[in-house]
Amino acid sequence: MSLLYSLLGFAILLGVLVFIHEWGHYAVARLFNIKVLRFSIGFGPILWRRQWGETEWALSAIPLGGYVKMLDEREGPVPEVERDRAFNRQPPWKRIAVVAAGPLINLLFAWWVFALIFWLGYETVRPTLTPPPQQEGWWIVQQVDQHPVYSWGDLQGAIIQQRLSEKAQVMLSGVLWPQMSQYDRILPLQGLSVDGEIRQWLVQQNLSPKMPPLQPIIGEILPGSPAEQAGLQPGDRIVAIGGKPVRQWHDVVQAIKALGGQQVVLTIERQGIEQVVSVQVGQGKDGSGRLGVKVDMDQALPEPFRAQVRYGLVEALAQGWHKGWQFFTMTLEMLGRMLTGEAGLHNLSGPVSIAQFSGQALVQGWVSFLMLMGLISLSLGLLNLLPIPLLDGGHILFDLFEWLVGRPLPESFQVAAQKVGLAVLLFLMLLALSNDMIRLIYG
Repeated sequence: MSLLYSLLGFAILLGVLVFIHEWGHYAVARLFNIKVLRFSIGFGPILWRRQWGETEWALSAIPLGGYVKMLDEREGPVPEVERDRAFNRQPPWKRIAVVAAGPLINLLFAWWVFALIFWLGYETVRPTLTPPPQQEGWWIVQQVDQHPVYSWGDLQGAIIQQRLSEKAQVMLSGVLWPQMSQYDRILPLQGLSVDGEIRQWLVQQNLSPKMPPLQPIIGEILPGSPAEQAGLQPGDRIVAIGGKPVRQWHDVVQAIKALGGQQVVLTIERQGIEQVVSVQVGQGKDGSGRLGVKVDMDQALPEPFRAQVRYGLVEALAQGWHKGWQFFTMTLEMLGRMLTGEAGLHNLSGPVSIAQFSGQALVQGWVSFLMLMGLISLSLGLLNLLPIPLLDGGHILFDLFEWLVGRPLPESFQVAAQKVGLAVLLFLMLLALSNDMIRLIYG
């Protein structure tokens, strides 16, 4: 099933982003009356084609990109009557506009996707930090430099935008836990909020999320699992395992992990009534126990740690722009680190990893999938603008030289540069694919 989700998610994600990218080239070419011969999603042998107007629309066998083929005298004879519509006959600024339109529309599309997420709204888990040892409770991060943060992704993005030596203002609100007996549920924390305060926070990039304690409430039973065979149901609250009380989901995970292959008695609460259930705990390859249940986040997470994010259209556009800028700077920083050797090339991901991420995001819901689509669209646009021959950025660089100097680069130089660019791209593609295989095999 996970393979099916990965293939489906990958097909939707790549299909949409490639279409958007190539449509940018196509739309600007048509705007300048340049003849477009073919619009293809995919490379290689054509699987399906249809003629609409003067353009052939096609689906090709290798679904890892696409292309727009324009009339060009460098690729074959062009009738005299159509030479003015050939791409190579256009002034440099028009060629730059056509080539740049693809990656730029990817950047704009990412902004629109992020804005759509903020406009439709979603629920998230607030970023929480544990306070110093002398203080109790939790810190919930609300703002970083006056920008609201609603999740760990928001917080990490805001942190990465800062330099290591700088300080950022972080607004925190505290939550104190009430005294609880062993079986108390966590109720709304009226009267226990601590006034929000502004603290100077030395920005570090090694902050890690600290989840609040989750109540041991079952949200999902995996098919064929020990939990299903024992008759456990979604909504059951695990009270004790082997006679030992459990207070939070972490207790359940740790207890079951140590009971692989053993028969154990669970005390559960179902519709307010305690029951006893005997379970044969499963065993993983590493010998650890497996129960086959997932936590119910909606019931298990206390209300102060949830956030409903939703904006009006204008503010959603502004928040979408801010989110896009965060991802843009993060991508640039990662590229810079790779070039300087601060980050290893093992961080590169290829189509297999993207397919896995797509499947996971599809299962998690539309917010995760759209967020991934926006991030990949932004990365696609940025990477295509790199001044590497064969990429859009390389073509822009050649045309920019011709525009500024008044003559094109020697053809021999362009051919040699394209060969170097091809070698670089093939190396990066093979490296990314090998990284994918290593992750797939070794995890």
